Amino acid sequence: VFLPPIGGCTIYIFGDPDTLPDESKQLTVRVHDECNGSDVFGSDICTCRPYLFHGIEECVAAAQAGGAGVIVYNRKEGRALGEVTKFMVYNARKRQEGGDTAAEYFKRTESVAGVQDMRFQELMPDPLHWLGITRIHRFVSMSNMKYDAVTASGIVIDERVDIPEVRPARPAPLAARPRLAPARSPCLAHGPRPSLGRRRSSSRATRTWRLTQRCSPATLRGARSRRPPRSSRAPWEGNSSETAGAGAA
Repeated sequence: VFLPPIGGCTIYIFGDPDTLPDESKQLTVRVHDECNGSDVFGSDICTCRPYLFHGIEECVAAAQAGGAGVIVYNRKEGRALGEVTKFMVYNARKRQEGGDTAAEYFKRTESVAGVQDMRFQELMPDPLHWLGITRIHRFVSMSNMKYDAVTASGIVIDERVDIPEVRPARPAPLAARPRLAPARSPCLAHGPRPSLGRRRSSSRATRTWRLTQRCSPATLRGARSRRPPRSSRAPWEGNSSETAGAGAA
């Protein structure tokens, strides 16, 4: 579901949408503001991505239990200040004295953008009302601004769900083992080399010297023992005297 209030909004519903207005059915909701650096590229300077993933897990669990889950994804990048401003704030947080701390986030934002937050939270619950939601059993957010805006609009919140401190470790991914085609040896024991267009002719001495540089003596001996009879060789593979005699005849 796509709703275009301010900046745009996308709603992801897990389970049966018909149960959203039913207060007897368990409903889990996560109202998430866009964070491209964390949601998409996995930046660890904030907890947006873990909160989004945890909200999706909680919504899926509610749907599996017979209820429903809703993820409201608001296009309010960088507290509605934009991605460039947000990255400027992040750089200031990294360089500030004492290192990066979450408590200094609003202060750094105000020092860069002039304001701490540009989101208008009073309109944030509108998509929930449009869906007919009157009660939220589990609200996956610890933001007081979001909680106050939802409850002030008349929607009841039974429980606020925080992100777990320790998330279960994911199994280690299997190492990719590329399957390479067997290398073709230039030695005679493994057959002729594949043709790469027109090749220049060369004497047997030159070819033998090249094979000697690339192959071991044992391989060369095995190759000589499996050479075809002299009569079946091409004319250019004979020695210079044989070639001269054939030309004279």
